[in-house]
Amino acid sequence: MFKKNTNFEILKSIIYMRIFYLIVFVFLLASCGHNEELTLDCSLAPIDLKVGKVVATDCGVNIGEIHVEALGGNGGYMYSLDGTNFQAEAIFTSLSAGQYTVYVTDKGDCAAQVNATVLDNGNVSISTPVSTQNADCGVSNGSLTVAATGGDGVYLYSLDGGIPQAEPLFSQLNAGTYTVTVEDGSGCVAISTAVIANNNGIIVDNVDKTDAGCGTTLGGITINVSGGDGTYSYSIDGTTFQASNSFTGLSNSIYMVSIKDNSGCTTSVDVSVLSGVSFQQQVKAIIDGNCATANCHVGRGRTDLTQWSVIQANSEDIKSRVLSGNMPKTGTLTQNEIDLIVCWIDDGAIDN
Repeated sequence: MFKKNTNFEILKSIIYMRIFYLIVFVFLLASCGHNEELTLDCSLAPIDLKVGKVVATDCGVNIGEIHVEALGGNGGYMYSLDGTNFQAEAIFTSLSAGQYTVYVTDKGDCAAQVNATVLDNGNVSISTPVSTQNADCGVSNGSLTVAATGGDGVYLYSLDGGIPQAEPLFSQLNAGTYTVTVEDGSGCVAISTAVIANNNGIIVDNVDKTDAGCGTTLGGITINVSGGDGTYSYSIDGTTFQASNSFTGLSNSIYMVSIKDNSGCTTSVDVSVLSGVSFQQQVKAIIDGNCATANCHVGRGRTDLTQWSVIQANSEDIKSRVLSGNMPKTGTLTQNEIDLIVCWIDDGAIDN
């Protein structure tokens, strides 16, 4: 009997002790276990953050990009350039040139960072004054040579909006004032003027122009000259000359204005009369409202028409698609909207 009672007491003590420990465990779990998150050891699963691609800026426009890739860690990555504002996308766009630190955190609050540099391809510049060789009176034997610097180093040269060429030398030129344009491979543009004088002949001092309007004939040209021999006469078609140095009622186009003096010495200059359509005031709103929209020309993998430099670089393609009716993707443009876009591109797709 004594042995049985002793065993019973031992068993009862064991049961009571287990109940006690269970109560203590539940108390501890209730008091702190539900209010604290599990802390992960980040050293056991570190994040490997790498820079995948960096896109440089061009022409002073903030089109730089940083692409990063995160591996390891606990997944659920969030990315930031300032350590405060985070995003799920691993791409940062519309950046200016400079040094950046990219931060990443995962769902376990583990963190990593990496540095990246956005370069600036720079803008193009033309050395002035442009080197010129004067022309003889009435003879197309003048020349000019353009020296460009900056940009990506791959240049195309043009005179007065003509066909671009890879050579910086323009020859067989008449005396006159020329607009020199240099464009690099990234679409950055520099513009300057060059004057080829007439050896004892007529010199074109300056040309004043009036915009023609889009689809209208409100344009005008007034040309001022000096030098040569005596009274001047002027022509816009090379055949009919007039005493007035002004021409009106012109549409947007390129005109060759010829000037002749008393001795018969003649010089000519190409003059571009623009429509005067404004990108900022007329065209931008059309593109923003119809083309630079989600699922059309905004977002990864698409031609981003929210960027001015992209619009300018793709202006001829935009013109073609607008005229064919393939743009915008949804909806249609009015004839007036189409005319404004085409007139602006025909003017040279300038930022005006």
